Amino acid sequence: MAPAYARYKLPSRAATATKVVMVKPGSTRDTRPVPANWLIESGAAVRQLQEKTDRTHAIVLMGVSGSGKSTLSGYLAELLGCPVLEGDAFHSAANVAKMTAGHPLTDEDRWPWLGALGNAIGTAAMGHGRAVAACSALKRSYRERLCAASCVPLYFVLLDTDRAEIARRLANRPGHYMPPSLLNSQLATLERPGVDECALTLDATRAPALLSADVLGWVQSVIAPA
Repeated sequence: MAPAYARYKLPSRAATATKVVMVKPGSTRDTRPVPANWLIESGAAVRQLQEKTDRTHAIVLMGVSGSGKSTLSGYLAELLGCPVLEGDAFHSAANVAKMTAGHPLTDEDRWPWLGALGNAIGTAAMGHGRAVAACSALKRSYRERLCAASCVPLYFVLLDTDRAEIARRLANRPGHYMPPSLLNSQLATLERPGVDECALTLDATRAPALLSADVLGWVQSVIAPA
């Protein structure tokens, strides 16, 4: 049986390419303290990843709203010198209006969005060798949709923490169309990656600089094991 999303056509790659951006150096700094040797170690991890593999791929930061996906994706994209894609930018106006009004999205709302984002991830990765994206990707079927649409290997990283921490972050993020009232819906929808998925789970309360080093080391170990 064909998956539920199969009836939705993908947009052209050219139509989604305009939402792919490059991170400006120094624009993703976080104020939390990190070890003095962090930059050296991160640079070494990037070089090892670039030297050991030329395999086209993309890293997808996943999790509920407020988990830190956008911040970490910026760090990784800056370190790797590759494009970054913000999943929120690919939502339709109807989806944004629905969430702004406090109504959770349905699968039918999400399939076209995931198709467009996955398509753009593939375009960016194929054009630059690698790419980084931030996307909630809450269900396994959503991750499968991204993989099918991108046509490149995707490495998912779940940023995980407790509800209280996420609620605190959302309360301190005014102006975003995703209201804190939808947090319970997102947590109920979340399907943690299975052992058979190419995914890593990290503590979202750690500094992005430290998380980025963990992600790079993990991706390297999967793509080009020692």
